[in-house]
Amino acid sequence: MMADLPVLALGIALTLPLGAILLAGAHALESASGNRPDRLWSIALVLCLMPVVIALLAPGFASLSPVALHLPAPGEPQAWGEGQTEGVASAAPAAAISSGLVLFVVWSAGALRRATRELRASFSLRAQLRRLPHASEPVRAMASARALKLGIRSAITVRTASAGTAPFLAGLWAPCLALPEGFGSCAGDEAILDHELVHVRRADMRVNALLRALGVLVWFNPFWFALERRRRLAVELACDAAVMRRLEPGRARLYARALLDAVKADSGPPLAVGFGVAYKEALKMRLSYILKPAPKADLRRLAAGLAGACCLIVTAGGAQTALAAGRLTDAPVFSHSVLEGRITSTYGPRSLDLPVPRFHGGLDIAAPLGAPIQAPAGGTIAYAGDNYRGSPNWGHVIVIDHGNGWATLYAHLGDMHVSTGDRVSAGETISEVGMTGLSTGPHVHVEVLENGERRDPAEFLPGLAAYAQSQG
Repeated sequence: MMADLPVLALGIALTLPLGAILLAGAHALESASGNRPDRLWSIALVLCLMPVVIALLAPGFASLSPVALHLPAPGEPQAWGEGQTEGVASAAPAAAISSGLVLFVVWSAGALRRATRELRASFSLRAQLRRLPHASEPVRAMASARALKLGIRSAITVRTASAGTAPFLAGLWAPCLALPEGFGSCAGDEAILDHELVHVRRADMRVNALLRALGVLVWFNPFWFALERRRRLAVELACDAAVMRRLEPGRARLYARALLDAVKADSGPPLAVGFGVAYKEALKMRLSYILKPAPKADLRRLAAGLAGACCLIVTAGGAQTALAAGRLTDAPVFSHSVLEGRITSTYGPRSLDLPVPRFHGGLDIAAPLGAPIQAPAGGTIAYAGDNYRGSPNWGHVIVIDHGNGWATLYAHLGDMHVSTGDRVSAGETISEVGMTGLSTGPHVHVEVLENGERRDPAEFLPGLAAYAQSQG
């Protein structure tokens, strides 16, 4: 079952306050995460997106014990005759565009704009890499040797960038490493190369691409992008820590000097994973991690913080599921009239002494033979045929299942234009007025059912609602 727009809108909106809370909480817990802060920020990003995931699943949670469409044993529809109440069933104005749909259109426009930017940047990066020449044989051999030491078996393309560019990595499935001219002549170059190769081993480019795609979904949320920015920094810190574990004693300062030199260079294309840093705070944090060993993880403090975040998610998820559960019982949007004609028998107790049940479970509309009968809302044909419930008095019968336990029934039909199992849209012609079954004149008997219980069609179907008010 698909999420409806209000539930999904709530889920997307909840990413804003939740993102702010997670951003502040992750900052407070970063020191408790030890030398793997990237895990903490990745978890924060996943938790930030959970309201959207819950919104997509909330209708399913709310209907774990669904009520199957149950059609009651029919009382016979009343035959049309003289002396009965008459009215007019006319078409209703088209349903107004809901505010939820307006929000969805606005969100879609923003998501399309964000996706276009991401695709343009991706194609630009790909074209830029193709223009770069292949690196020299010694540099490619150096990269291959370091990759084997790190356990990387996949082939890596090595290209040469301009001298003023810091090393950077690109490519989702075929890694492409761009190294500046003259790379390999300095003592710290092997450590820099190891840093970029650790990104390959961790598949950071693929993770970045996934999070950019998710960023299209929450394009309006600045906290999501703040969390992602901190996660990327944490990833660099984790790669620095991996390199430091492989460095010989006393060479940490040499690695820090290489990082300072990279600050002076161009950090590379925005979508690439570059060795350089783009802002001062990142430089300070990375130098601190390189020159001072990271503390051990405070697991108790970290677990307490994550548990608090999960409690927020559960609370938000409960609100979304409750909203979805409440909406499951709502009637579908009946936007089209069934038939234009005279109402010859209303819903409720009968005032005439006829050889039929004393309670009329539907509403009869008289019209000329062959007049088209339309579906008032979209749905699936649950029944189309004769001898409905073992009684020939109904004639030709069509039942439309509109979902969420709601259905409409039409009896005494002429030619039927649909079959059981067909999908129909609102306003689609399903049959024609006839005189089949127990009927003394051309008309259609209409019923509205909610979870098997009959409801007054005049309260739900367009045109009939106005008639019901005039009779009240």
